[in-house]
Amino acid sequence: MTARPSTVVGARVVLEGAKRLRWRRVGHATWILDAIWPSPSERRAIVRAVATGEPILVIQSETAVEVDLSDEEVADRAALSRFVVLEDRGVLTLRIAALDWMPDAIAIPAQEFIGEQLALHRSDAGARRAAVLTPRLGRAGNVRVLHIDGLQPDTLTPACISQIVDVAFPRNHHTKGSRHEDVPRRARHRRSPRGDRSDHPEHLGVG
Repeated sequence: MTARPSTVVGARVVLEGAKRLRWRRVGHATWILDAIWPSPSERRAIVRAVATGEPILVIQSETAVEVDLSDEEVADRAALSRFVVLEDRGVLTLRIAALDWMPDAIAIPAQEFIGEQLALHRSDAGARRAAVLTPRLGRAGNVRVLHIDGLQPDTLTPACISQIVDVAFPRNHHTKGSRHEDVPRRARHRRSPRGDRSDHPEHLGVG
């Protein structure tokens, strides 16, 4: 699962939620969960990118998602133990919190800002789905988080992501190539959409 430049430029882009699940095909039509992004080395790479001022855009639709898996769908239960919130009759429920891989100095104010803005938006009885973009975060101001209620990440085309990056980092746009992680995907599960089964990598964010 190596990272490679995408067609988007201007930032590293991370799609939160079920997109972080890394699937591996076993046999003709069986998929098992191999890991959850990021690995320790990938997290170290993100921390370095934050420290060096590389633009990073995180896109989320929820502050956390829950995914149900059967025992047969899990390759290494021990590796996923910190994500398990419930075990019942051969079914594991995993909870993936957005930004749990980001340094707390960025993750906490990002989610606090989003929560405050969503509360204001939802206090309006006629309000529809909200979209909130945080201010620039981190010492270098190189991290931003975009929250979009009800977002289906599969609907974000490279052109759409490029436009979002241009809004989030207008001065940095077209200065660095955006990177994304190749993450095999499989069929959707209840609680959280995953997209159709495919041999092709899907956009996740960062290398």
